[in-house]
Amino acid sequence: MNFGYAWHTQATIRSMMTAIAQTCSNNNMVFMPTLNYHADTGAGVLGGSYPERLTEVVGQWVNNFSYINTLPNAANMMINIANEFGMSREAHAQLLAWGAPSQIKTDAQNGVIPATMWRDGYISAIAALRAAGYLQTIVIDLPDFAQNYQTAVVDGQAVFDSDPQKNVVLSYHVYGETATDT
Repeated sequence: MNFGYAWHTQATIRSMMTAIAQTCSNNNMVFMPTLNYHADTGAGVLGGSYPERLTEVVGQWVNNFSYINTLPNAANMMINIANEFGMSREAHAQLLAWGAPSQIKTDAQNGVIPATMWRDGYISAIAALRAAGYLQTIVIDLPDFAQNYQTAVVDGQAVFDSDPQKNVVLSYHVYGETATDT
C-alpha cells in the first residue's frame, strides 16, 4: 500500500489502508504500507534533495504513528519507509563524473554528494521511527530504484546495526536491469 499520492485525501488514504490491513489480517497476510511520493522515487537521480526529502518522508511516518498503530494486526505489519528512495555511492560518483546538474548535488559549496548519504540517512530514519514508537519490522529499499545490491554489501550492516531491535530488512527489487547483473 503506497500512501504518498498527493491526489488522495488523508481520509481516503486512511480508509484504503484500513480496508487493506483488515483484508491482510483476515487472510493471514503481512501488510506492508510504503510511503511513495513518486517524485522521490530514486531521489537524487531525478533531482530530489535527498537528505531533506528523506527527513520529510520519515516525518510523515512519525505524524501518522497513532493512526497506523490502530490498524488491524498493526504489530505484525512491516513498514517500508520510502519506495525506491536514494542513490548509491557508485551512482553519485558516476553522475558527478558525467557533470551532473546542480539540482542533484546536496553540498552547495563544493557540489559533492557525500558517499555515506544513503547509509546515514537511513540510520537517522530508523532512529526517528523507533523514537516515535514504531516496533514493527522496518523495510528499507536499496538505492538506485532498489536495484543496487552492492550497497547492502558495503553499508547494509551499519544500517542493520543501528536498529536497537535488529529488525530491519533491506529490499532488493528484481526487475529492469536485474537481468544483466552478474
